Amino acid sequence: MRGVLAEAAKNKENVYIASHIPPGTTSDPMHTEFVKPFLDGMKGYHHIIRGSFWGHLHMDKFMLLGNTSKDSKDFHVAHIASTLGSKTDKDPSFRRYIFDSSKSYHIDDWATYHMHLPDANKKGKIEWKHLYSAKSSYSISDATPSSMHKLVNKLKTDEKLFEKVYEHQKAGAGGGSCGAKCKKEFICLLLHAYPEQYKKCIA
Repeated sequence: MRGVLAEAAKNKENVYIASHIPPGTTSDPMHTEFVKPFLDGMKGYHHIIRGSFWGHLHMDKFMLLGNTSKDSKDFHVAHIASTLGSKTDKDPSFRRYIFDSSKSYHIDDWATYHMHLPDANKKGKIEWKHLYSAKSSYSISDATPSSMHKLVNKLKTDEKLFEKVYEHQKAGAGGGSCGAKCKKEFICLLLHAYPEQYKKCIA
């Protein structure tokens, strides 16, 4: 992977990464022994990684992968899309990503569409509905790394905004309650994919 990234940087190309199990301290994570080597493999190349795309968790989420310390720009946004299934007590959903070719293919926005399962069962038919778009729902100018980093930091003090992001995990099926400990862990997960950094964050 590092060789491919080096070649892409040399050729002034931009990169998307797509895989299945996301790195980080999640409920069902990439095997721990692979997380650090995988993240280390992207060091110094996040400026050409325009986004990475993951599944597996059956949740509508995002994370920041890389060095998210103050003044660092060596990270990118990892997009974790939901699923058409209803596992984890959520509504079936899918995402539509909008990128801007004039900005070197950065992800500009995404929109999540869902099917409210109780309504579908009651009516006997599926109706896909727009649930939210990141730009309008989170009041961000785009979904670039700098904008998403500002958003995550804003979640620490803006309770209504936090509730939106937290509830969107289950694609309209309701996110449940999240107290102070839960909120801290949630924000630490967004910021710190390295397990040791996550442990320091929640300590």
